[in-house]
Parts: sequence; structure tokens; C-alpha cells
Amino acid sequence: MNLGKKVDDYVRARNKARDAEARAIELKDHAERLRTDLLHLMEDEGLEQAAGRTGTAYVQSTDIYQIEDREAFDKYVRRHNAFELYQARPAQRAIRDRVENTRGHRVPPGIKVFEKVTVNVRAKK
Repeated sequence: MNLGKKVDDYVRARNKARDAEARAIELKDHAERLRTDLLHLMEDEGLEQAAGRTGTAYVQSTDIYQIEDREAFDKYVRRHNAFELYQARPAQRAIRDRVENTRGHRVPPGIKVFEKVTVNVRAKK
């Protein structure tokens, strides 16, 4: 197979995938709106559970933890040696901006850089 045909096949497959992804986003948004409506209706009715022919909905509560006072939290973590309370993941865009805007383009200590190489393909118009 020649390279031109391979590029054309790729563009067709990518376009189909984009169309499918767009449709999937629409469907997920619709499902999320329905779920929100269900929650409000169930709360209004004082119900914990509701059923249809194809499924059962139930109200579930989950605690979500957010940092309100970073200084107090950091102090607690250090005092109790509780570093597992952090998620260790560098913010890619922030690090990239810092490296690009630092004289000498220095990477912050403790950060390792690897180059991810890909092929990008543009469709002809």
C-alpha cells in the first residue's frame, strides 16, 4: 500500500472517529441531564429509589474533599508525615510555561522530561 493511500485511509478513519465521538458526547450530555432531572424529582418526592422497566435509580451521597486552607493542610501533612494525602502529578501546561519563560529553559528539580513523538495528519480542504 502506498503512503498516499495510507494517509487517505487514516483521514477517513479519523473523521469517522470524530463523528462518533461527537455523537457520544451528545448522548452523554443527554444522559447527564436526565440523571440530574431524576435526582431533582426524587429529592422533590422524598424518594431514595425509583424504578422503571429497564433500570433502578437510587440516591447516593459521596464526600468530596477540597483544600480550603493550603497552608493549614500542608502543615498537617508535614506534622503527621501524611504525604499520601497528596496526588503527585505535575501540571503539564504550568511546567511547560515555566520552562519556556525561564532563562535557560530549566526544568524544575525533580521533574524528568521525555519527548513524545507522534504523527499529525491534516485533512485537505
